[in-house]
Amino acid sequence: MDASEDTDHCLFCKTGRIVKADQVIAFKQHTKRGFVFCHVTVRTDTCEDCGLKSWDHDAEAIIENAVRQEYERLLEL
Repeated sequence: MDASEDTDHCLFCKTGRIVKADQVIAFKQHTKRGFVFCHVTVRTDTCEDCGLKSWDHDAEAIIENAVRQEYERLLEL
């Protein structure tokens, strides 16, 4: 992870600090036309103590958009 900045404490373990950073994730998603493979960068919150990771609605929108774009490529075939 890079470009980190410290924020609040973890809501899960209550002790670790949350660090926000950009993270590259690769995943596959099943669609009506088969699997699509995506590779995106999203902003994540990670607890330094317990390792819990989460992301916000903006990151979710990036992921959904990537799936939609790859799905549309399958329709062109």
